[in-house]
Amino acid sequence: MQRDYNAYLEKSVLDLLQYSKSERVVDDLLIIVFETMLKAEQKGFLGYGYGESPDEENKRNGYRRSSLLKGLSGMFRLNIPRDRMGLFKPMFLELLKDQTDKINEVAFKLYVKGLSTKEISDVVQDIYGKNVSKATISNITNEMLVEVDKWQNKRLENEYYAVYIDAIRVPIRRDSVSKECFYVVLGLRTDLKREILGIYQIPEEHYQGWEEVLEDLRRRGLQNTIMFITDELKEIEQAISTKYPRSCIQRCITHKKRNILRKVRIQDKREIMHDFNKVLSMNEPMDTIEKAVGRLDIFIEKWARIYPSIKRMFARKREYFNYIRFPYLMRRMVYTNNWIENLNRQIKRTTKIRGSFPNPRSAEKLVVLKCIELEENYMKYPVTAILPAQERLDEMLNNIKQPVLETHNT
Repeated sequence: MQRDYNAYLEKSVLDLLQYSKSERVVDDLLIIVFETMLKAEQKGFLGYGYGESPDEENKRNGYRRSSLLKGLSGMFRLNIPRDRMGLFKPMFLELLKDQTDKINEVAFKLYVKGLSTKEISDVVQDIYGKNVSKATISNITNEMLVEVDKWQNKRLENEYYAVYIDAIRVPIRRDSVSKECFYVVLGLRTDLKREILGIYQIPEEHYQGWEEVLEDLRRRGLQNTIMFITDELKEIEQAISTKYPRSCIQRCITHKKRNILRKVRIQDKREIMHDFNKVLSMNEPMDTIEKAVGRLDIFIEKWARIYPSIKRMFARKREYFNYIRFPYLMRRMVYTNNWIENLNRQIKRTTKIRGSFPNPRSAEKLVVLKCIELEENYMKYPVTAILPAQERLDEMLNNIKQPVLETHNT
C-alpha cells in the first residue's frame, strides 16, 4: 500500500512539473509556504501577532537566513524569524533539515489540498510521521488568511507619481472551471519605490469592476496621482475620470503595437513598426504632445490607405502621448505597462502550478502571498534612475492638487 502511495505521489509531482514547465515554480511556492509557516510558529511561541503589542519582554527581532536547502531547481534559503532573547527554535525548520528530499512533496500537497487545518496535519503526518498540535496547525492556516486580509486592507500613501493598472486571468472552479479576472494595481511612490496597491478578484473586466477598484484605492488613502497607465479597455477611462478627474491617462504603447500588428499582413509588419516607432520619437528631449500627434497623423495617413481600420484605432490620440508630460529620462518607464506586465508574469508563473483553483478564495490567497513575497524581496529598493527627475515630479503632483480657479466677469 505504501509503495502504491509513493508511486502515485511521485507521478503526481512529475505531472505537476510537466504542466508548470518550470521546476523553479515549485521552489518559489516552497519559500512562500514555508516562510509563512515559520512566521505562524513564531506567533504561537511569542503569543502575539503582527501589529500587536507584546506583554512579555521577548519580542520579534527581524530575520536570519537559513542554511541551504535543496529544491527541485537548486538550492535556496529561507528568512527565519528571530526573537530578541534567542529562544525561538522553529520545529518546522528542523524537520526540513532532517528530510530535505521531502520538501517538494510537502509544497505540492499543501497547495493542491488548499492548506486546510486537517489536511496540513495529514500532510505532516504522511511525510514526517509526526503529529503536530491543532493549535500549531491553526496558527499556520490562520496566519495565512490574516496576512492576506491585512495586506489587502493596508493603508496606502496619499500620493503616487504614477499608477499602473491591468488584469490577468486565472482558472477557478465554481460550478465549472473558467478563467476569471484578477485586477492588479501597481504604484510608483514618492520615495521612488514601487508598491503593489491591490489585487482584486472580480470574474470579468468591466467599468463597474474598475470603478469598485478605484473606490477601494481612494478609501485606503490614494488621493492623487499624476497619471494612470492602462491597457486599451475603454471602460477604464470612464472609471478614472469619475474617481480621479485631475489625473491623466496614458494608453499602453506596447498594447497598441500588438493591436496594430494584428491588423496587417506579415510582409508589412516590420515597416509599419518602424514607422510607428518614429511617431514615438523617444530620443527627443524637447518633444511635445502636439508634435507627437502631428507625427501620428502622418502615420495614419500613410497606412490607412492600405488598412482603413488603423484610422479607427486612434480615436483619442493624445492619450497615447501623455508620457511626454514626464521628464525625459523616465518617459520609457511610463509609456507602457511593462512594469505591471512583468509583475503579472511572475504571478502567472506561480499560479500555473495549479491546473485550476477549487474556489476564488484559494486563488486569491496564493496570488496575494506571491505579491507579498515580491514586495519584500524585489520592490524594497527605490528606482534610483528617476532621482534626477524627482523635483519636477513633485511639481507635477503639486499642480494636480491645486483647485481649479473660476473667473467671473464683473
